[in-house]
Amino acid sequence: MSRLQNLSLGIIEGIFRANDTFGTRGDMTAYAKRLEFQQTIMTDLKILAYFALLAMEQDCIPPNQYELISQYTTDCDYNKICSLPNLLKAHKAVRLGKRNRTEVILFEMNIKDIKE
Repeated sequence: MSRLQNLSLGIIEGIFRANDTFGTRGDMTAYAKRLEFQQTIMTDLKILAYFALLAMEQDCIPPNQYELISQYTTDCDYNKICSLPNLLKAHKAVRLGKRNRTEVILFEMNIKDIKE
């Protein structure tokens, strides 16, 4: 049980670390560090799901608790979260009131290149 708790706390800590890693335009080291945190979190989520399965099979946690952990870990699919349509949706939500800013215009120009 303590391993499940430690993994859960590590995942939460990783999320905070990833979200607090900011860089300036063109700063690839900050981007790489943030990506490293995100990849570690995804690996830890997979390990958590596996350990939860083992714990359920050994009757350490009830099946409904395993189902909940399994649901939460599979809902965090990195490829689904970071898909182009999902990123575009997030961009549209945060650009409100900022459409005339230089960085927003440049970002949207780069999006057009990616879509084509």
